[in-house]
Amino acid sequence: MFHIFLLPEMKALIYITTGMVANLVILFYYMPDIRVKPKEVEAVSTSISNDWWIIVDAVNGQCTDVSALTKQVNWRTVVVVDKYQPVLDCKSPMCLQLTWDYVRTEMSHFSTTGLLDGPSKLSGFLYAIQNGATILFDADCDTRLDNITDSFHLLNDQQSGLWYNGTNSFNPFRHWGLEDVFSLESKQSNNLSTSSHQDIHDFIVTDVKSLPIRQGVIVSEKTCFQRSKSNTGHKHLFSQKTPIVSGFPSFAPLSTGPAIFLKEAFLFLFIPPSVSSESGQLFRSLWMHALRSICNLPIAYYPEPLLQQSGSQFQCAILNDNNGGASATNDPVSECMPMQTCSTADVACYFMIAQQILHCMIPFFASFTNINKLVAYTEAWVRDMVFLRCHRTHVYNVPSGILNKIHYQIPHQVKKFTNLSQKETENVFRSVNSLCGIKQDQKPKLVRAMSSPQVTDVALIVVMNYKQVFQSLGFTEFVHRLYFKYIIYCVPSFSGFESYTEKEDMTHITYIDGVADGWEFFYRCTEIVMKLRMPVQGYLQIGDDVLLSPWNLASLPRNVMWVNNQRGKVHLHKIQTSFAWEHWNKEYGQRAIVNVFHEMKAVANSSSVKKPRVADFSRAFLKNVAENLGADYVLYGNTDIFYVPDRLSREFIVAAELFFRHRCMTEIALPVIHVGLTKPDQIVYIPGVVLWGSNRSVSWRYFRNDPSAFIHPFKWLSLSKKKEGRSFLCNKYLHLLEAKIIH
Repeated sequence: MFHIFLLPEMKALIYITTGMVANLVILFYYMPDIRVKPKEVEAVSTSISNDWWIIVDAVNGQCTDVSALTKQVNWRTVVVVDKYQPVLDCKSPMCLQLTWDYVRTEMSHFSTTGLLDGPSKLSGFLYAIQNGATILFDADCDTRLDNITDSFHLLNDQQSGLWYNGTNSFNPFRHWGLEDVFSLESKQSNNLSTSSHQDIHDFIVTDVKSLPIRQGVIVSEKTCFQRSKSNTGHKHLFSQKTPIVSGFPSFAPLSTGPAIFLKEAFLFLFIPPSVSSESGQLFRSLWMHALRSICNLPIAYYPEPLLQQSGSQFQCAILNDNNGGASATNDPVSECMPMQTCSTADVACYFMIAQQILHCMIPFFASFTNINKLVAYTEAWVRDMVFLRCHRTHVYNVPSGILNKIHYQIPHQVKKFTNLSQKETENVFRSVNSLCGIKQDQKPKLVRAMSSPQVTDVALIVVMNYKQVFQSLGFTEFVHRLYFKYIIYCVPSFSGFESYTEKEDMTHITYIDGVADGWEFFYRCTEIVMKLRMPVQGYLQIGDDVLLSPWNLASLPRNVMWVNNQRGKVHLHKIQTSFAWEHWNKEYGQRAIVNVFHEMKAVANSSSVKKPRVADFSRAFLKNVAENLGADYVLYGNTDIFYVPDRLSREFIVAAELFFRHRCMTEIALPVIHVGLTKPDQIVYIPGVVLWGSNRSVSWRYFRNDPSAFIHPFKWLSLSKKKEGRSFLCNKYLHLLEAKIIH
């Protein structure tokens, strides 16, 4: 079969396909830089960037107000209309109405235009691209965002977050724990995939440099709808500030709401005209997924709260809410994804795959759909993308470097504790019940506390340094689950902890492999959790042998550092022959911290730094250390409990990565980081007890109800076997723990 493309100003574009497998591509063409502008934007100042464009469709729905879009700084808006109509705040030069008459007369050089029967969003995309767009925002007219640029992290050259690289589907509803609230939409999402199973073990926490497609997960007001009067799902909605990235081969629906497309992903803007929104989105998802095998194209999902209006009375669906299309069938459509692969330059193959998908999707289209015309639309779009030099996709590398596995259950955790019949409730009660016994009339109160924990603005990170302390998990869960909404365990062996939790049937918890390199570097636990950007004001890290009095933490300010006062001071370059602190003369002690400061000073004084953020960080860090301690002095000491406010998370991540790169151990790294990130008046000393020597074997004797917030160490496994230790736990500590919750 022969296809010959003859485009205006192009000498020839020929491709030959034989059957559905072999193909040969020959491209010879010249492409001028054509930029045609409607009258509304002819007078645009040259100082205004044409790079970022918002495209909305006012043809298929009422669109009388785009003020929420035109207020976006550095964005231009195109409203696709049949003919001019009153649209609030659509004013030249930052907003224009693209009429069907203009498209027919001024954009006839596009192949897509020649096939359209009327106004289409595709024309809006083409108009923006020919006028220099590098980023396109595909949105509904009534999409409400405070700041598109911030919501989709467009100014960040590198982002941290979750990467899902499983072999099955990525279901946004399951990920955020919303299957019960959005059961229909979740089922639809499953139907788009090869399997309804999403493997929670296939998440990693990592850094991602390029995200060419960024999906929002709240669509707009018109796709939100009132849920049941009880609104039971509302309190379980989980907000998170970082994207979840799905990489190939996992299937991810490209249909969850307003989306950002960078230039290298413009090819996937195409949705066949004249089909239902759902069917069109399904085609887009399938086509993109089939071509992801070429380039490992990642898709980022930006979580619901970023796009939710404050004070909204609605629960909002993630997938577009419409009638017909794929929702009419329960059959998965995995067979509609062709198995062959293409090269990044094989335009013929791109179209061939699209053609196969469209024919396979016939059962999903309305009976009157002209499938041949849909094929022609797709061919025309590919032709226009070649014309605009937007047909080549980049090959993206999967994340490399430090990859931290995570068993990610945070959005689901609180929902696991709503009644006594749930297995999670009984499993968490089991250890304490066997030690002390829990009265039947106490259990409902405890369950209520776990379902609505008091501390919702602090993420608790519990470090379990060794495999042998896994057995204390039951006690740790019971104590902390009563108070903290967000709990993450940082463990030395991901597979070992996974096996233990499965054996104990405690798979509801979230854990990361943050101390695989040893407890000496457990500051990385907080660094990794910070990359999740949870909806908290700060991060509290403790060792598994820290006994908290959580009721005494409530009054501590959330916007400052918390540390204990067990600190010593030493000169950075002083040789210590007889030093009480055993770690100073080891590889991870003085030598490591000297190397850290050497790198920071070199970066801070360099005029040609590739990463200005690191240079700015180093200058500020060194200045704070000099002012807080004196030049070339550092601190060392116990760090089994500390807190970092979220406002310092970006700086803490940079510091932790730097200190770990030089293998600087935690008992010098953390004290130095604390004084390097902030001023002394921004540090609070946590009231508590740190025990040494023989006192550690009788830790309970040093417990103080007020104002002490912790004891370290308190070894659950050994002390609970002693008569006095057991009596303290059962008759004093656990009783007080419950009493403070109730009152």
